[in-house]
Formats: sequence, C-alpha cells, structure tokens
Amino acid sequence: RTTAQQLKAQGVEYAVLTLKDAAGNIYYASQAAAAAGGIVAEPLDAGHIAAILREEKLIPVAQLAAFKDPISPRTDPSMAIHYNGSALWLDAQKNGNPWLNPYSTAAVEYVGDLVEEVQQLGFEQVVLTNVQFPKLSKKQDYGTTNGVSRADQLKADIAALQDRLSGKVTLWFSYTLDQCNTNSVSLDVPAVTLGMDNLLVTADKALDADSRTALEQSAAEQGVQHLVLHSTDTFQ
Repeated sequence: RTTAQQLKAQGVEYAVLTLKDAAGNIYYASQAAAAAGGIVAEPLDAGHIAAILREEKLIPVAQLAAFKDPISPRTDPSMAIHYNGSALWLDAQKNGNPWLNPYSTAAVEYVGDLVEEVQQLGFEQVVLTNVQFPKLSKKQDYGTTNGVSRADQLKADIAALQDRLSGKVTLWFSYTLDQCNTNSVSLDVPAVTLGMDNLLVTADKALDADSRTALEQSAAEQGVQHLVLHSTDTFQ
C-alpha cells in the first residue's frame, strides 16, 4: 500500500504487475491445469494486490507471457510445438526450451483462461507479451496447419482472444519497436499488421517526434485503436 501511495503521489495512473513471465514462472495461484508446474513456491496474493491498487486509485494491469513458456508445454505436451512426431521441439537456448504452439487451439484457450483468471482477481487490463513463434526451424512440427501461414495463425489467435475477452477485460498485445517496423523472425510480418485493437510498443530509447508519428500512422492504418509507446523511462 505504501508503494501504491508513493506511485500515486508521483502521478502514476497504472500499475503493471508481471504474473507470468517468459521463463514460464507463474506468480499467483492459478487454477489452470497446465499452469501447475509453473507456479512459484510463494505465489502472490494477486487479488489482494489488485484491491489495494484500486483503493489507492491506481488501475491494476496484469502482464502475462503467452507462447514463450518452457514449463507449461512439459506439463501438457499436447499444447507444445513438436519434433519428429511426439517429441518436444526445443529452441537453441541453453539446455533447450519447449514452446507453446500458436497453432494449438488448446494453447490459445489456455492463454485466454489465464487472462480470465487474472481479470477475476481484479485486473481490469491485461498485457500479453510473446504472442509469437520462436525462430523458424525445419525441425518444428506444428501439427495440422491447414496451410495457414505463421503470420495468419497469429492473426487468428489474436482475433480469437479479443473475441473471447471482449467486454470482460481491456487486452493489450506487446511487441518491440523492431517487431512493429520489420518482418521479424518471430512474426514474419510487422506486428502492427496482426489485427490487435490495443498495441503496447516497447523501445530501448525514446522516439523522436517523426518516428513516433510514423509509428502512430502505421498502426492507425492497420486498425489499431489505441497505441502506447513504452521507452526506457516514459509511457506515451
């Protein structure tokens, strides 16, 4: 509460709390079956934190990592990217990490379940990070894709999540500035083209006025309704 009061005194309006990170750690007592292996030893009372933030006139925002998750795919391998049939595909990180499969309906539903769960704990807005694929590899087996490209699958996933959660929670999708401006290895297309309503862009440094205007125009042309730019020291 003291921290919330201090933040409010500094003019802060939103408080973002990471409740699932890209290492697969889940920092609250999720009831989702696939989350069981990722819950930390001493989970937060996230509902209590959200209540305190609201009492101190801050808007509570939960941040959740989506498909980059090395733990949940081991708990429920049916939701994972595979290799050579049923084996888990592992990325090039040390010791290798599995990923949730964006082509998996169950994986997308799992992400939606977590969003609904934190919304019920009192988080009015949710930021999803890592709504993306790992770097493309010939060894990746996504299962049945029906010829849908990786980029079009991400568009479908975002649309499904927005449809499911419409009217329940304000849902943001977070990407780096580079992902928004280029065809990155994780998206195959610029992030602004993926069909999200609300886009949070993270940048290593503040953008000059021309770069910010260009980003805003690009996002608006693609139907993005709200855009927030988060550089190292400011939100705009």
